[in-house]
Amino acid sequence: MKTKSFLSMAALALVCLAASCKKDSVAVPQNNNNNNNNGGGGTTTYQSFSREFEQLAPRKMTKSIDAAAGASFYGYSGTRYVFPANAFQTASGAVVTGMVDLQVMECVKNSDMLFARMLTSSGGSPLFSAGSVMVKATKDGADVYLRPGMRFTVKMPTAKGPSAGDMSVFRGILTPADSLSSIDWAPDRDSLYGVIYNGDTISMTPDSFGFFNLDKFAAGDIVEVDIKVDGAAATLASKDVMGYYIVDGTTSVMPLRGVSFISNTYTGVRMLKSKSDIVIAVISGGDFYGGILTGVTASSGSTYTVTVSKMTPSAFKAMVDAL
Repeated sequence: MKTKSFLSMAALALVCLAASCKKDSVAVPQNNNNNNNNGGGGTTTYQSFSREFEQLAPRKMTKSIDAAAGASFYGYSGTRYVFPANAFQTASGAVVTGMVDLQVMECVKNSDMLFARMLTSSGGSPLFSAGSVMVKATKDGADVYLRPGMRFTVKMPTAKGPSAGDMSVFRGILTPADSLSSIDWAPDRDSLYGVIYNGDTISMTPDSFGFFNLDKFAAGDIVEVDIKVDGAAATLASKDVMGYYIVDGTTSVMPLRGVSFISNTYTGVRMLKSKSDIVIAVISGGDFYGGILTGVTASSGSTYTVTVSKMTPSAFKAMVDAL
């Protein structure tokens, strides 16, 4: 088996010293674990990905609207939501009046998807995304629903690169037992949902609430590779590592799923044969590690080594945002 050694982006570049600075050549920041995030002083101890990722996930917005009047408002990402008048009903079918609470969240960039654990995968097949949303409606704490024939509109800022075209709507299916991704995306029964491109926005009009993603299946060959994690503990368990790959120029975060994880190595990982960045996070011994190997075009049977270094989760997020 061939072994390829690449320069791993082990931490965020704080200062670019020259205009010719290349993507896979970055400075390593000084680690500072003396800022205790519980305010008690001393050294921060990291115990779980779920806790650390939840703190870095996109914020959820709650907006109260008059059900009889409808409303239009913007989420934190600049996504616009438009709800028609008299659009809501209870579980028993009664028309809802008064105030309704709408909770929304958007994932419009790769770090959003990674930390929200809403990765771009459908039944194991990779997706390119123009962004995803979560929409929930309640009245006095009880779920409410759209009336038959009613739709609301979601207008999202257009995604970068090839992700923006030829999208259809995928519906999110919760996968709580999956540590990497809490959602699997399935093409919706009404997959077009009136998808409209308008300059710098892309719109859809769902007829229900839940998780929705504007996606298309990624085209290209898929190959099997091995990926080794270096720089943390001598022996890591699979639960200590979160691995992803991001295809250059797209909004896409695909999980690394190998046949096994032995001797700090994922074996039999299926990757698109496209130029990508491999992203690794590790929690071991109470420390958080991160590393990114950039510019990998996967070649069947090859081994790629990602070197991680000790950092804060916030620094790791900044690395992902910098891709």
